[in-house]
Amino acid sequence: MEREENHKLPSLNVLLDKNSNQGIITSVYHKKTYTGLLIIYYSFVPFCYKLRLARTLLDRTFKMNNTWVGFHLDINNLTKMLRRNLFPSSVIGNVARKFLNDYFTPESFPESVARKDNCLYFKLPFIGPFSITTQRRIKKLVNKFCSVYPV
Repeated sequence: MEREENHKLPSLNVLLDKNSNQGIITSVYHKKTYTGLLIIYYSFVPFCYKLRLARTLLDRTFKMNNTWVGFHLDINNLTKMLRRNLFPSSVIGNVARKFLNDYFTPESFPESVARKDNCLYFKLPFIGPFSITTQRRIKKLVNKFCSVYPV
């Protein structure tokens, strides 16, 4: 059984931090013996398993954190761990973008924020640098031909 130290209590992969200002803050917890060894990216394992591993760890990190600061710190740790297992930065970035795009759709926000008059949403799959180029081109076209919808 784990014991509380410095107002922090590890419990089932979650670290509970009793902060006097914000209440209880949760984040991902690993024991001191955790090595971070996962599927090596270049191992003989189907590609979909590697993507699903990264997606599952990202989902776990998102669900265990109750603050954006903690989520950001844990994402940085997760990225380092995946990089130590030879995952390319582009794969990690693609998985993270897809996860966040799928999770945060306009429908997930309150009506007052998501649906305003004269507001358009375009959801495109992420395809590396092509997505950034496509985003710029769409913004140019919307600004040029749709004066009602400036971007």
